Amino acid sequence: MKSKRAKALKPSEMGLHSKVRYILTPDGTTRPEQKLCIIRYAAYLFI
Repeated sequence: MKSKRAKALKPSEMGLHSKVRYILTPDGTTRPEQKLCIIRYAAYLFI
């Protein structure tokens, strides 16, 4: 007898997404200042 298995859900159907995008306008006028701002924001989101 064959058993009927439920069809697997796609990640998007489970509410999971492969990418999460944030729009961030970094403070600072130079590239190193902007980089530091982005790193701090990412750390804040992680915490």
